[in-house]
Amino acid sequence: MSGLERLVCPHCGLSPDERSRAVVSWLAPAVADRVAAVLLAVSRRFGVTVETILGPDRTGHVARARQVAEGAVWRVTDLSYPDIGRVFGGRHHTTILAGVRKAEAVYPSDIGVVVAAVEKENTHD
Repeated sequence: MSGLERLVCPHCGLSPDERSRAVVSWLAPAVADRVAAVLLAVSRRFGVTVETILGPDRTGHVARARQVAEGAVWRVTDLSYPDIGRVFGGRHHTTILAGVRKAEAVYPSDIGVVVAAVEKENTHD
């Protein structure tokens, strides 16, 4: 089971295995694990659940957490904007592009902390 599979909400109507397979079935396991590490780090830093980060909520603190997560995923993987959009609930690639640009411009230290946490986790594996 990949790291992202362990993050899936049990209250979404699908079993965790069904949902996680649908979300990351097309990702290589190493990439899925890096995405999961980013989502966990952002979840911890902002006090927002992974399910909320991936969901439709657009309130300020959730949007900021999502933008930081998008920026960090963009930095630590070689995923394209459309692929990152697929990870983040089917968002359009221009939404991801705008989120990454805003996070890079307004929240660079948050992205840096998340990327450092992911890199630290990868060195301990």
